[in-house]
Amino acid sequence: MMLAWTLCPYVGRDGQVNPDVRTLHGPAAINTFSQAVLCIAVGFALRDEPSLSEKFANFMENLFVNETTKMNPNVAFGQMVRGPGGSGGQGSFTGLLDLRGLVKVVNAVMIMESKQNPHWTSDLANAMTLWTGEYLQWLSSSKIAHFAATRPKYVIHANLKSLLTALSQ
Repeated sequence: MMLAWTLCPYVGRDGQVNPDVRTLHGPAAINTFSQAVLCIAVGFALRDEPSLSEKFANFMENLFVNETTKMNPNVAFGQMVRGPGGSGGQGSFTGLLDLRGLVKVVNAVMIMESKQNPHWTSDLANAMTLWTGEYLQWLSSSKIAHFAATRPKYVIHANLKSLLTALSQ
């Protein structure tokens, strides 16, 4: 099976999901994380429990700040194209869909800031702003993101616009 991934050219088919995606843990993990931090933020807004505030800060620290656990601010290898040739070993524009949950993360941050979360420190906020800036820089200079941005009839285009709007807040 591995030889097919490296020797056979990959053929993308519009409207079909790359079956390799089902073997990856990253897309599910970021979407689970996004949903979790949004639920924690809403819970904190409704109940004002310090444990939720602390949990939110810990989640954010681990995914966006801590050098050993943070996510890279790009999806250069998201939904990687298998096989030889110019695009082999590169991410594809559909990899941007893997980070669609970041809109929820931005909403969660806005909720926590409005409720003056005691664990959402200026250091965390600054680190998140830095990460977001790096991701936006990657989006503005990446061939992958440019390809997605020039495909208005694809779902990825609408997703990219909502993500850019949220991250620019």
